[in-house]
Amino acid sequence: MICESCGTIVRETVLPALGHDYVATAVMEPTCDSTGSVAYICSRCDESYLVFVPAVSHTDTDGDGLCDYCGISLVCPCENFSDVSETDWYHDAVVYAVKNGLMNGMGNGKFAPDESVTRAMLVTILYRNEGCPQIEGLDNPFVDVADGQGYTDAVIWAADNGIVTGMTETTFEPETVITREQIATVLYRYAGSPETSKEEPDFPDAKETSDYAKSAIAWAVQTGLINGMGGRLAPLEGTTRAQLATLLMRFLQ
Repeated sequence: MICESCGTIVRETVLPALGHDYVATAVMEPTCDSTGSVAYICSRCDESYLVFVPAVSHTDTDGDGLCDYCGISLVCPCENFSDVSETDWYHDAVVYAVKNGLMNGMGNGKFAPDESVTRAMLVTILYRNEGCPQIEGLDNPFVDVADGQGYTDAVIWAADNGIVTGMTETTFEPETVITREQIATVLYRYAGSPETSKEEPDFPDAKETSDYAKSAIAWAVQTGLINGMGGRLAPLEGTTRAQLATLLMRFLQ
């Protein structure tokens, strides 16, 4: 209390601090793969702090192979392949390709990681990645791409979008093994033919690259999409399914 005449403090009463009154706001629920969080803000002074909530992790209590929370399959797709094991260098790439519907097995419980990739295979994979768009009204420019084949729609789509050209004006050669420089060229066009340095890759056999593929190969090497094979670029050699799965994971992720 203060004297009204002289202003002297007659009696002083100390009021205790009220303390923070935190209220939970902005709640983000955790998922199987990521942490959640809760923000607490004081209703009196706006001081705040954040509490993180651990991810719940995938759980399969009924043994059906699916997560109880999110429904994702907890069974590695490579368990269906007798020729792919967890210790293989390409295991994760095969898992990625299969889970994303890009590549399937070759039958009889095999993925066939060492089998060569054909021109039709690569085009079909990119077509699947696009969600298999309709091709109604599009012309088939190739006499060797018959109706009703597993790759027919994919080749027509890719040709119409300028992603592939034929080996001649009228032939595509769907079953021909695709070379590393052809793969680079197809992916380069699929990516929109981005600007890239014209510098020749630093490999002793880089000069073997065909003129049409030089920009694509330079782009693929500069972006880390294609690496050397034993110190060689090997632009004219084929690619295995395991190598393609790895390349696709680098490209699409």
